[in-house]
Amino acid sequence: MNLSDSRTAGQPASDAGATAPLQRLSAAEAVFNALRTDIESGLVEVGAKLSSETTLAQRYGVSRSVVREALRSCTALGLTVTKTGKGTFVVASQVAKDLVLGSYSARDLTEARPHIEVPAAGLAAQRRTAEELEGLRDIVAAMAAEDDPEAWVSLDSSFHAAIARASGN
Repeated sequence: MNLSDSRTAGQPASDAGATAPLQRLSAAEAVFNALRTDIESGLVEVGAKLSSETTLAQRYGVSRSVVREALRSCTALGLTVTKTGKGTFVVASQVAKDLVLGSYSARDLTEARPHIEVPAAGLAAQRRTAEELEGLRDIVAAMAAEDDPEAWVSLDSSFHAAIARASGN
């Protein structure tokens, strides 16, 4: 599988005459989807250590930062845990019902969001490139069209990561 960092990664070029709109995925979303499918199908079992970021980046033809973003999504959904210096391990074969990030619950994060995201959004508005703005618009459009709550959470994570990148943080 070869995924570029393109917003249309993984889309077949032969569908030019198709009437259905193409699903636009970031490379991180495509890698996340592949990892999640492998975990949920049992191809990668609970307790298994995932390949290194470098190996995954080579396998999918993307940068390590794209792999890190995909791994963060897996962790946010409770599928994996990353241990510094040891690697990323599969801890569940299904998405967790009560989402956590590190030692913080979804409620903790919701309370902190306005104090972090509002200033970050302001900085992103000042510092963003035209390409970053287009990427943000693409993610928002995909979120508006998404019916699957788990896919929406993944897009939401991508959106917030894109805001942070555009803000320079």
